[in-house]
Amino acid sequence: MVYKINYFIFTIMKDDEFTNKESLALIETMIVEARGSVKSNQFYFILWGWVIAGINLFVFISQTYFDFEYAQMAWIICFPLGIITAIHATRATKKRKVKTHLDKMFSFMWMAYFITIIILVGAAPKLNFQMNALTILITGFPTIITGVAIKFKPLIYGGASFWIMSVIAFSLPLDQQNLIGALAIIIGYLIPGYLLKRKERNESI
Repeated sequence: MVYKINYFIFTIMKDDEFTNKESLALIETMIVEARGSVKSNQFYFILWGWVIAGINLFVFISQTYFDFEYAQMAWIICFPLGIITAIHATRATKKRKVKTHLDKMFSFMWMAYFITIIILVGAAPKLNFQMNALTILITGFPTIITGVAIKFKPLIYGGASFWIMSVIAFSLPLDQQNLIGALAIIIGYLIPGYLLKRKERNESI
């Protein structure tokens, strides 16, 4: 985004018809559009919020009340969904008129997050299967960064809540961590996601 802004500044300086106010307005418009492209991703927070919360609750209920041995297999859903999400995000980015370094930064950040989760899954036996607590802990970082970038406090608070919930999860038995995982994703993803959706709807009116 920086090189695009510099290019526009250079162009504006060559054009006597542009005033200082007009040039600043143009730059501000570019920044707003960049933030808007990130805000549109509320869809992913809501989608993954429901999926992760649903799986956590399913695993907790299945293991606690029905002693279902293979309840953890439900997490397999996340892998094809992750691929579908990546394809959808890539296509959505290509359709945007304004593509910035901010878009690329967030794409790579969430891709790195997803790869980190895959590595954790592979290392689960060595980590004493503390997957839920570790995932909650790691999820706080990209969530807070996204909230700061789009200046949306509920998402920042939601990201911070992941860290608090991870401390609670580490202190509980594995079978109860799923319940904390569901609560963490509701507070950290679903509530901010729907608030962001409502904010966008109100701004578009």
